[in-house]
Amino acid sequence: MRKIGIFFFILLVLACGNNNAFLFYNQKYVVIFPEIDKILYKTKERLDRDFYKIYKVKNDSFITINTDVDKITAKYKNGLLVLPDFLATAVIKNDNFASTTKGKNFKLLTNNIPEDYKFPVQLPIFNILVEPKVIIKELVSILKKHSKTKNFSDCGIVIDSNFTLVDKTILEFNKKNYNIKIFNILTDGPDVKTWIEKNTDFKIVIFFAYKYNNKILEMENFDKKKLVFAEVFTDYGNIIENVKYKINIDWGEVFYYGINSVDFKKFINSKKSENKIYNYLVKNQNVVYTKIYNIKKIKP
Repeated sequence: MRKIGIFFFILLVLACGNNNAFLFYNQKYVVIFPEIDKILYKTKERLDRDFYKIYKVKNDSFITINTDVDKITAKYKNGLLVLPDFLATAVIKNDNFASTTKGKNFKLLTNNIPEDYKFPVQLPIFNILVEPKVIIKELVSILKKHSKTKNFSDCGIVIDSNFTLVDKTILEFNKKNYNIKIFNILTDGPDVKTWIEKNTDFKIVIFFAYKYNNKILEMENFDKKKLVFAEVFTDYGNIIENVKYKINIDWGEVFYYGINSVDFKKFINSKKSENKIYNYLVKNQNVVYTKIYNIKKIKP
């Protein structure tokens, strides 16, 4: 009986051993995406369990990513391409991918591609995202620490409404009847400082405006004992004393939950996946964290 079990185990290994996974890396990317090493380690660990043959592919620059992928698809018949979002977008937008991989079976594992991405894609994509309510819960916990009102009417948030996550956050705030004052960079203009100065009752202002979070650099003259600033996904608190909080996502943990899900198992095992994005939303609260700045800042 034991020999039969060993025999079937060997067959399983041989069957799964035909699966390839290509993990793209470049140490320079750690500056852009600090969690990339953690993501690659956890992904390798997960795919090892299914006896994938793992290849580490060094990518020299953003502009060569499609060339690197083309070399792989020309040489191999199948594979899971593992790329963080800032590299994956180039592959997703490559209109020639489907024609150059005809008759082959390639898939993509990535993260943070917008949930409402509307353009055609050329291969099956497993896209790991964070459930917006997880981030909203973290934001609310910070507002509660500083607001003197139940509806947060003495709080402000600076946004860039171009992003789905921002829109969903504001929508959720409205559902809860929160009266947070909103400044939308796209419609209210660039003068955030004047808006804050006019709202003298503000206890805390959150910057959730992606690249426009740089407006926080204009806030250093406000009395930090009376007004607190928080930022989402940026690091200006390293140089501006008024910034007390940074809300961020631990993408290493997000990947861990995504690749250990039943949905991911089905995705990699499916032989006839459609060329579309399969979104997986991670709902675990521990994937979002708040950093409290408590050191004297060094000005640039």
